[in-house]
Amino acid sequence: DYSGIEKYIDLARSHLEGGPSMLENAIVAFVCGLRYARELRENPEMSEYEQALQEQLDLLERFAGLAPMNFAHKLSLVQAEVHRARGEILPAMKAYEQASQGALENGYLNEAGLAHALAAEFYQDLGLQQAALHNLEQAAEFWQSWGADALVENLSRRWPGLSVLSSARQDTPGSSGIAPSNIALETVTKASQILASDIVLSKLIANMMRIVIQNAGAIRGYLILKQGKQWVIEAEGDVDKTEVEVLKSIDVETREDVSTGIVNYVTRSEKMLLLHDAVNDGGFTNDPAILSKKSKSVLCFPLLNQGKVSGILYLENNLVTGAFTSERVELLQLLSSQMAMALDNARLYSDLEQKVRELRNAYEEIKNLKETLEVESTYLQEEIKLEHNFENIIGQSESIKYVLNRVEQVALTDSPVVIMGETGTGKELIARALHDISPRGKRALVKVDCAVLPRELIESELFGREKGAFTGAATTQVGRFELAKGSTIFLDELGELPLELQAKLLRVLESGEFERLGSPHTRHSNARIIAATNRILEEEVRKGRFREDLWFRLKVFPITVPPLRKHPEDIPLLVAWFLDQLAKKLGKEPAAISKRDMQRLQRYPWPGNVRELKHVIEGALITSKGKKLNFELPQVSDAAFSDFKSFEEMERDYLLRVLKAKNWRIGGEDSAASTLGMHVNTLRSRMKKLGIKRPKPQ
Repeated sequence: DYSGIEKYIDLARSHLEGGPSMLENAIVAFVCGLRYARELRENPEMSEYEQALQEQLDLLERFAGLAPMNFAHKLSLVQAEVHRARGEILPAMKAYEQASQGALENGYLNEAGLAHALAAEFYQDLGLQQAALHNLEQAAEFWQSWGADALVENLSRRWPGLSVLSSARQDTPGSSGIAPSNIALETVTKASQILASDIVLSKLIANMMRIVIQNAGAIRGYLILKQGKQWVIEAEGDVDKTEVEVLKSIDVETREDVSTGIVNYVTRSEKMLLLHDAVNDGGFTNDPAILSKKSKSVLCFPLLNQGKVSGILYLENNLVTGAFTSERVELLQLLSSQMAMALDNARLYSDLEQKVRELRNAYEEIKNLKETLEVESTYLQEEIKLEHNFENIIGQSESIKYVLNRVEQVALTDSPVVIMGETGTGKELIARALHDISPRGKRALVKVDCAVLPRELIESELFGREKGAFTGAATTQVGRFELAKGSTIFLDELGELPLELQAKLLRVLESGEFERLGSPHTRHSNARIIAATNRILEEEVRKGRFREDLWFRLKVFPITVPPLRKHPEDIPLLVAWFLDQLAKKLGKEPAAISKRDMQRLQRYPWPGNVRELKHVIEGALITSKGKKLNFELPQVSDAAFSDFKSFEEMERDYLLRVLKAKNWRIGGEDSAASTLGMHVNTLRSRMKKLGIKRPKPQ
């Protein structure tokens, strides 16, 4: 009866607009499809019903593709009504059959009855009375089993011959003998609502077990599901407890209070097992679980969906025998297919949620990786933009050739290298040359200046940190060892590295393992380590300022860069190179240098080495007039380099001279740091290390 249905459909649609109600929309499409098909049959000239009907069919087809067990029979029934409206007899007959069979197989007794009732009208219109009567009987039987008394009575009024049949059928031998009122219609309705609405697995399981325990006559019950190759208990319900305990997948084999023999029988046979007196009757009287609990009534039945076991309900009553009456068993059987479908749908939804979470985690990982790559890209771009002291190594002396030969020998290996030499000799240039001709040369060299960084930040700079690792750590930072993965890391001024970090560096050297600050997760890096120092590390080891084991691990292949005073024959080449490069930079005309000035430069001991030579030439170019260069060299006697002073003493004296010459101006333009070519923090660190303090004004 479709009278007045349009009003309720419009009302339903107004409630569903804008809400997450996909299933409800599909139900509305099903009802509307039947209604429009009826309108098309009664008013074939009304073409607007064709378009409205096609929209409902398209929607149902999409849902039937996603969940055929729920919607395929609904689609078939609407299609049958469309074929009927168009006079397509054979397709209509086939579609009615598909609709009724699909509804019955998937536990939709009400819709199976509806399919047979509509088919009866179809055959009645064709004059096939026997076929119509047969379908009416089927409709009455399914609606009666479902507890729809009003629908059965309506059929009896419309088809007077059916009432006798319905009365007779209730007394037929072999029938259940259960009146619809005794089949717990309220329970079936409530269960159907829950099974249709609960999609969250844990909530569905809890509600399902609660209904089963309340209506089956069980004292205790278990829901058992398959996980991989094992059957596990997912939920436990007890009549004395208000809440169902949803467990975390406990293996059935580990539970002594559940008969694994009964469970195995049901899983293999896919049939229900009912024991009215488990201790005394049946084949499980010696089962350990039955004996230990003295079980009286046991019911174990499979939840089948499309011929596959979706789960198992294991129920028991230790108080009375015969607790599971035929009425209660029939009720559970009636609900079992819907339970199975609901479980499968909820598990699919749970799997989908898990995949969504995994995708979100993957997205976050990709996002973090992108941020890491952006950090790396920014770092590498900054490195590319750095103005190095040299683009090539300049020199033809035997001492420089020996250094380059050592570089070629070790470049093709992954062995750590320590480069030693005074300040300004070009240790970083040697490190870059070594990296460039190595197999790792396609990637950028990652540099860390251990003298510039404050002690508290060196660890996070080397190994990285997690967000919140310490106060002020507002973001995650990728460490230089991670950036240098597959490349080379250059640790400049290694002698300044604190002792506590030397142990962590030794661990990276030996195993490649480290942790970010604030993270327990061990990371790995295969970065090659090149270190440089202007200290005599053997002396530092003796003084307890450098770990002996780290020194032994680093000095596999040491390279010593000679001071400039040891190869003065390279000074003319270096001067020519600097004059050409710096003249372009300063916008000056190339200038020639006199033989006398060149001899002065070669005699000068160059305590600041090549770096000092560059600054002297730059100063001469800045103050030059025309092509004449004026070199201002500090007064340093040759004896200063032959009185066996330590390098630290010589460095201290030289720094003091530069600081005094610059009126103790440490940073900024025309300062000691700019003259020395040092970072201002490096200069301050060296001053602190060497005990240099600005004198108090008199």
